[in-house]
Amino acid sequence: MEPTGALALCESEDGVLDLSGNVKEWTNDPRGVSEGGAAIYVVRGGSFESPSFGLTCQTDLSRATVDTLLPSIGFRCCRDDAP
Repeated sequence: MEPTGALALCESEDGVLDLSGNVKEWTNDPRGVSEGGAAIYVVRGGSFESPSFGLTCQTDLSRATVDTLLPSIGFRCCRDDAP
């Protein structure tokens, strides 16, 4: 386990740290519509199955339609104070 902020390439544009890890996170960054009409969004960060070059929050190469269900795409629940 690394301390918060240890992953220098993993700071979002909003200043959120350490979003790479277990799953790629859905974002509110739309990138068009699929041929079937489903909205396409960027997913950021890395998942448990990502190669090391994909473990960054700054890349926007990963995209998925809103109806995509994969064990490597999800979201995180965060809070400012310790549990």
